[in-house]
Amino acid sequence: MRIFLDANILFSAAKSNGAVRRLLEMLLGAGHECCVDGYVIEEARRNLEAKAREGMDVLDGFLSRLNIAPAQTQEFSFETEPPLPPDDRPVLAAAIRIRCAALVTGDRTHFGALFGRAVEGVAIQQVNDMGKAFDSIKQGLREAIAHRKGKAKGVRVYEPADIDVQALRKRIGLTQEEFAARFGVSLGTLRHWERGDRKPHGPALVLLRGIEKNDRAVLYALS
Repeated sequence: MRIFLDANILFSAAKSNGAVRRLLEMLLGAGHECCVDGYVIEEARRNLEAKAREGMDVLDGFLSRLNIAPAQTQEFSFETEPPLPPDDRPVLAAAIRIRCAALVTGDRTHFGALFGRAVEGVAIQQVNDMGKAFDSIKQGLREAIAHRKGKAKGVRVYEPADIDVQALRKRIGLTQEEFAARFGVSLGTLRHWERGDRKPHGPALVLLRGIEKNDRAVLYALS
């Protein structure tokens, strides 16, 4: 996944060996493409210079592992409600311009109203939510592995019920071709499911249940 990091994330990760630094290490270690641009780098450097100069070397170390895009040279047109202040618009604009799936920020004052929402395909996430999501995924994987080995007690095993695929597709307003392309399902398989001569099972059924609950979240996870 391609993730854009706000300047406050860079600042916090460089300033101290705390939760934000661990989250950034986790994202990089998991193979995510973490992105920044000249605008957020300049702001992070300016704040470190004023408040924590000892973090400069740590910042440089992280920057060597990030995808650095050039700073925006012209206004990028998009709308948010409520509107972002002029100093914050370039941050979201950069995430949109380089096609990131998410923007991670700790700025509750200006981005708080947008947390959990998507603007031009970019999901706005606060740093705490990203950390909780990774902790939950890690715990789920540990339990699944233990259950597979017969070592876990009291682990709940989810058995999804059957699903009306055609009704699901029509509910979210997609053609067969659009649904197949968007969610990575072959068109032939989708048609079999809708005719009823085959039934989705295993991971495919879990995917469809996830789409039924929140198709936007699934698209975000697959991006």
